[in-house]
Amino acid sequence: MNEDMERQILGTMLYDAKVIPDVSEILDTSAFTTHANKLIYNAITDCYEKYGSCDVMLCATELDSNLNRAGGAVELHDMQASIVESVNIDYYVSELKEV
Repeated sequence: MNEDMERQILGTMLYDAKVIPDVSEILDTSAFTTHANKLIYNAITDCYEKYGSCDVMLCATELDSNLNRAGGAVELHDMQASIVESVNIDYYVSELKEV
């Protein structure tokens, strides 16, 4: 369940970069349970700091040599493609924070 919620959060961050600052104020890398999700979260927040945005391509580029350890570009795309709106992000973040 947590891993699914983590994927929702990461996918939403890739789908709608406007949520990145709010999510990163509440969650840090330690909130994520898998090494891959930690790598992706760090890449997203690093991209946002550098470019003021993040999407699948920027994230994949930021991951660079860690891309395969994070599941590859297809994993990033699948995370983002599964999101159709970002309105529930606050709920997911608060639930993951509670765990």
